[in-house]
Amino acid sequence: MEAARISGAGRMPEIEIVARGKPPKIIKEDWVDPFIRSLVGYRADPEARLLVHILDSGKREVPISRLTSSEIELLPKLEKLKRVTISRDLKIRLTKLGAILARGAKKLYPEFWS
Repeated sequence: MEAARISGAGRMPEIEIVARGKPPKIIKEDWVDPFIRSLVGYRADPEARLLVHILDSGKREVPISRLTSSEIELLPKLEKLKRVTISRDLKIRLTKLGAILARGAKKLYPEFWS
């Protein structure tokens, strides 16, 4: 007789199949629909990683000096798309849309930020 247990709140679920007298077999299951996963891929793009980095800083604004040069290059594009705002004193703040996208990226790619 076999039993299956599903766990994994906030990360890729693991299905553990337990059979009497045998070691448990663990299967990592992707919760995202395969068609959607084929469109978005398995790794977050640089823009999404920057948005999550700003979100995870725990501050309303992040000084531009805390970003790498490759992240700074992404800022004009993100500002044009209204995902971030850049203040006069060179601090970066997520817009409402940017924060929503960052939280979504954290859910879509949980293994990247764990």
